[in-house]
Amino acid sequence: MHSLGDGLFPGKHYLAKFNVKESEGNYHIDYTSSDNTSIAIDAKEAKEFSPDSIFNTLENASDFFEKGTDGYSPNGDKFEGMKLHAYKWGVKPLEVLSVKSSFFEHEWNTLANKHKAVNVSRDNV
Repeated sequence: MHSLGDGLFPGKHYLAKFNVKESEGNYHIDYTSSDNTSIAIDAKEAKEFSPDSIFNTLENASDFFEKGTDGYSPNGDKFEGMKLHAYKWGVKPLEVLSVKSSFFEHEWNTLANKHKAVNVSRDNV
């Protein structure tokens, strides 16, 4: 476990190696942390928002993720919070091509196969 100070980034956090590739509307993100948690996502920009999305509209998805800026990490017998802010908020429809997660392996793959389109927020700094 790596600590940057209890006040700056509270909770348990692990070092991780990130690999991010973005090219012509195609996206790849993967990471592996020092505790061997890993995730990999491949997606491409979609021309239209999927009618199969649980959000019904791109605006609903955007509102949901924009309001979800609070995160909590376990720290012993309590949880410590963190709030993230984007300098400029924007979302685009994406088609998820593949998702792998060591933490939610079965659940993520089932979700990706059921709902081929999701939205991802981007911080356009």
